[in-house]
Amino acid sequence: MIARLPRADFAAEFDAAIRDQAERKPASAAARLARSGRIADGELTWLSLVR
Repeated sequence: MIARLPRADFAAEFDAAIRDQAERKPASAAARLARSGRIADGELTWLSLVR
């Protein structure tokens, strides 16, 4: 599946989407996630799965 539909850029796209929503909605779950700094942790996990 990953060979047919690579998503190595998923983490960067997800980070951008979360930060975009966080700017628009500062009281949202996305804003809390962005402030937590845990998006980078998710990126490392994702990349370990797809590589």
